[in-house]
Amino acid sequence: MIQKKLFLFLSLASFLLISCNQLETAASSTVDASKVSNIKKGEPVIFKFSSIPDSSNVVWKVTPEEGATLKADGNKASALFSLAGSYSINANYKNAIVKTNVVVIDSVYSPTVNTITALVSGETLNVAATINDSLSVGKTDIVLILTFTTSNKYNCLNNFLLTKTDPLTGIISFDGIFTPDSKFCTTGEKVAEGSVTLTPDVTSKTNALQITLNGTTYKGYYYVSNKQLYVYWPYTNGILFTNAIKIAGNN
Repeated sequence: MIQKKLFLFLSLASFLLISCNQLETAASSTVDASKVSNIKKGEPVIFKFSSIPDSSNVVWKVTPEEGATLKADGNKASALFSLAGSYSINANYKNAIVKTNVVVIDSVYSPTVNTITALVSGETLNVAATINDSLSVGKTDIVLILTFTTSNKYNCLNNFLLTKTDPLTGIISFDGIFTPDSKFCTTGEKVAEGSVTLTPDVTSKTNALQITLNGTTYKGYYYVSNKQLYVYWPYTNGILFTNAIKIAGNN
C-alpha cells in the first residue's frame, strides 16, 4: 500500500513538474513571424508559437480585427491584411500569452498566383465616411477616410477592393477585386471593401470630389464640419454615400 501511495505521489509530482515546465516554456516563448515590417496588402504572413509542439491548442487573435484575416493551425497561423496599419498578433497557450507586432504598408502584393477580378458591369459602391483629427505642425488637420463597399459579392472571404487616388488629379478610381491564391483564399463569397484617405481644406466648402467607376466619372464637392461629411452629389446610382449629409449645389 505504501509503495502504491508513493507511486501515485511521484506520478502527481512528475505531472505537476511537467506542467510547470510547459508553462515556463510557453511564457518564455515568442511568436515568430515570416515578416514583421513592410508587409504589403494581400501578402501572406506566417506566424509560429515557438518551443511548443506543432499540434498544440493555441488560441490566435489579431488586433485590430478590421482589415485582417487570420487562419489558425495549431502552433502556426497565417494572416492576410487588406488595410495598411499596425497590427498585434496574440497567441494564448496554457494561459501564457505572447505577441508580436507587424506593420502593413499601403502597397499591394501581387504575385502571379493571385488574381485581380474586374468589377461587374453595373456595380454600385456604397461609401461610408470616417473623420478623424490629426495634429500636424502645431495645428489640427482633418483626415477623411472614405470606405467603399461593393453591392455584389466576389470570390474569397478575404478579398478586397483595389482603391487608389491619382496624386496629380485627385481622382479616385478602382483597379478591381484582389483575390489571393487558392492556398490563402478563405472559401466563400462576400462584398469587397477598400478605402482612401483625404485631407480636405477645412476653410473650403467646395473640396473637389471625383470618382471613376467602370468608365464613368462622378463629380461633386464636399466639406467637413463637426466630424460630419457634407457632400454635393447629384447621383442616385453608381456611387452612393451612406452616412453623409447631401447639400444643394452652389452651397
